[in-house]
Amino acid sequence: MLRFGMNEWKRVSPYLVKEYYPLTPWFDSNEDSHFVAYSYLDPNEEKGVLFAIRMKECEQSELVINIPYIGENEVWRLTDEDTGETFDISSNEFTVSVETARSAKLFWIEKI
Repeated sequence: MLRFGMNEWKRVSPYLVKEYYPLTPWFDSNEDSHFVAYSYLDPNEEKGVLFAIRMKECEQSELVINIPYIGENEVWRLTDEDTGETFDISSNEFTVSVETARSAKLFWIEKI
């Protein structure tokens, strides 16, 4: 498990010094009944990573995210790190489903 985490970290870490986009409102650290979502984007490569975290008291299992850097007439591909499932989206709205509370999703995102 540690190796898996380290390999994922090595793939994610280059994006952490790129552009940061908070995709949900800021909540107090003691508030745990919501989703938190944010993204990092390398604008030169038009690639990045998107995180969606369902907090432990969050009752909803889906979150509609507005991704601000997706422009009109653009197509972006999101790939779920866990399942390998891909989603091609042509609007800046994307629905994330996290079935279990206190869980997270990681998506790789790139312009195609």
